[in-house]
Formats: sequence, structure tokens, C-alpha cells
Amino acid sequence: MLKSEPFPTSFNKYRVVTWPPSRTDRCFTSMAAVFSTIALWWQRGRSRHVLATLDDHLLHDIGVTHAEAQLESEKPFWMP
Repeated sequence: MLKSEPFPTSFNKYRVVTWPPSRTDRCFTSMAAVFSTIALWWQRGRSRHVLATLDDHLLHDIGVTHAEAQLESEKPFWMP
């Protein structure tokens, strides 16, 4: 970055930020939130399914008892 440039070269100085956000910005933000929530739920469900299939030796390796693993794997995917 040269000293005469006020912004880094990666900064988009032509992007205008409006307030309040436009309807399109709110729509994209909402869609991103929905997709990230679905991804989190999918990951949580998959992790709990894998945890339920682990044997006692592997559970011992990660420091989880069989009862704790069973309790966690019985939770629905939307519950933290």
C-alpha cells in the first residue's frame, strides 16, 4: 500500500453502504441465516449419529462415558 492511498487495495471504495438496509440486503441476510441454521442442524444431527455408533473404547479415548454419549445422541438435532 502506498502512502498516498487512504485505503488498502483490497478495500472496495465504490461500495455504498445505505442505512436502513435495502429490502434486498435484508433478504440476503435472512437467507444466509436460514442456510447457516440448516447447516448447523445437519452437522449437529450427523455428529450425534456418529457419537451413538462409537464403541466404549473410542468413547474412553475422547473422555465421554457411554451414558453421556447416549444422553447426547438422543437429543433432537435442533437442541444445543
